[in-house]
Amino acid sequence: MELNGGVLAILMVLLEIPVVTLFHLLCFAGEMITDVQLAIFANVLGVSLFLLVVLYHYISVNNPKKSE
Repeated sequence: MELNGGVLAILMVLLEIPVVTLFHLLCFAGEMITDVQLAIFANVLGVSLFLLVVLYHYISVNNPKKSE
């Protein structure tokens, strides 16, 4: 099943996953970010890195050019 950006956005809304962009973090220029913003940013970064690792392993296992 291939997911595009729209499907992922709908899933994030349905699962109530907060989305923090760099703009949201920088719109408070001159002020410190709150603990909640930092926690959300750290969680989004962690989930993104985890998904990149999963994607890397999926691609490396299903690589048709790799000869064994």
